[in-house]
Amino acid sequence: MLRAKVLRDFGGYNLGPVDADESAYRAGFTPDQVRAFKALALAPTRDFKFIKERYRKLAKQFHPDANGGSVAAEDKLKIINEAYSVLKTNFQNT
Repeated sequence: MLRAKVLRDFGGYNLGPVDADESAYRAGFTPDQVRAFKALALAPTRDFKFIKERYRKLAKQFHPDANGGSVAAEDKLKIINEAYSVLKTNFQNT
């Protein structure tokens, strides 16, 4: 299943550090959500507007059309899309 593979592979793409893992768990975020925040290089937040803005910025940056069809950029975009999907499901209506 792509989703399970992508969630396991979030750590393989260092898009930026998030130092709030332990506090994120204490704040009630799930491990999948923490991985998704890491993939988007975001500190854990429940502000969906902020999550959406970051997603759009990264999607534009790593889109294959903006990177000459780069396979690496396409792979990163898949990770970014999956991360956004995880967070959208949980925080869109909060």
